[in-house]
Amino acid sequence: MGLDLVEFVMEVEQEFHFRFPDEDMTDLTTPRRLIDYLANRLPTAAEYVCPSQRVFYRLRSAIASRLNCPRSALRPDTPLLALIPANARYTTWEQVRQDVGSGRWPRLDEPSWLDILRSHRIGTLREATQFLVARLPGAAKVVRGHEAGWTRNEVAEVVHRLIQENFGIQHNQYTEDSRWREDMGID
Repeated sequence: MGLDLVEFVMEVEQEFHFRFPDEDMTDLTTPRRLIDYLANRLPTAAEYVCPSQRVFYRLRSAIASRLNCPRSALRPDTPLLALIPANARYTTWEQVRQDVGSGRWPRLDEPSWLDILRSHRIGTLREATQFLVARLPGAAKVVRGHEAGWTRNEVAEVVHRLIQENFGIQHNQYTEDSRWREDMGID
């Protein structure tokens, strides 16, 4: 297994909070094998639950609790900068991150002409939700302190996103049966 694949596997492990046994790695020669392997070993969801909805409610609850405001006052287009006092912005946003239980976290910043150059900065509750769903799929998996489980399609969405982010290969440029090295040129 080449360095690119080793780094990719490490990112997959981080995304799913899962550790691959070394002896299993040689069998994961295609995206399908990787997806099926994970889907068979991760907690299984009985049915699909919208991750955006789950993350939005979780985030809204954490913000409402920290700011002592009614949840009904927090809508997707609520501007977070106007909601969180400037003198406590960093501290409050960090507390919300801890409440949500997230490692990676977007920056809460004033919009400017440099926004194109800045990454992972958000201004609204919708943008925070979108960030968490896209970058932290596990954030949508915890419900009332319990692991909610994964469907195969959810696992596949994350794996395909990671392939695109790590290798620049769009999902329409390979199939789940494409081999990493021979068909996709990944070593």
